[in-house]
Amino acid sequence: MALTNNYKQYYYYAYELVQNYYYNSGKTITTLELLQEMQAHALENSDAYGIWSSSRYLVSVYLALNDYVSAKKYVLQAIKFHNETDDPRLSVSQQPVPIVICPTPTP
Repeated sequence: MALTNNYKQYYYYAYELVQNYYYNSGKTITTLELLQEMQAHALENSDAYGIWSSSRYLVSVYLALNDYVSAKKYVLQAIKFHNETDDPRLSVSQQPVPIVICPTPTP
């Protein structure tokens, strides 16, 4: 429904809610699979907000797993899309860069 009405932020927010549920239920692998699916969909559609969001959440999960090498890849990707987006409909450029490096406490 969100995509039908062109509310991409809500579409990706739904992914965030589901991945929070899986992560908090101790299903880390399922969480990573879901986030990779989210990112694949965003990349397929060249959606900067989706790429930025999924990268940010992947950073959070990889940091929680102490996998700093994997986290770095997504930090750099999120920063790239944060700096390069010019779509005024997206709130990416309005987000502070540190939120990528210091994500919210719950992935």
